[in-house]
Amino acid sequence: VTAALAPAVEKRRRNEIETSSRRLTGTLVHRLFERFGTSLADAANNSGIDEELARLIRDEEAVEAGDVDELFGQARRAYLALCAQQAVSEALASGDALFEVPFSVRPASSQMILRGTFDCLIHRRDGGVTLLELKTGKPAPEHHQQLEVYVTAARAMFPGTPVEGTLVYAGQKNLD
Repeated sequence: VTAALAPAVEKRRRNEIETSSRRLTGTLVHRLFERFGTSLADAANNSGIDEELARLIRDEEAVEAGDVDELFGQARRAYLALCAQQAVSEALASGDALFEVPFSVRPASSQMILRGTFDCLIHRRDGGVTLLELKTGKPAPEHHQQLEVYVTAARAMFPGTPVEGTLVYAGQKNLD
């Protein structure tokens, strides 16, 4: 999905250099959610989170990261900020959550197959599905396009089921 949105992203990226450290921060936050959901935030033990980050980072990523302590601090703060979002806690309380769920879908008007990964897919107790797209960076227009594709994919996977999607940004009170 990200590659399909690349033309729109490329223009913005020419003006804004995204460091590998920022990308790695997001990757590590996603790995924390995949492995622990929000349970690490409940303990709010910073050293415990850093210990898990040390287990989750790959050797080649640590070499390229530069200041690993700063990276872990950024990832910890973003993880805790996302866990503290009311929309995240409410959505997670509404049903059974699965993190980092891969999918493939072919849009009706295309021969192309899009592949992506839902950050969080929640099977709600009311029978619906909620997608949470967790972002550690700043809001960007392509995030909305990405979420639209993900919601379309989920509707194809769960025909006749109400599907909603929400963007959640670390460090922001409001959701998009």
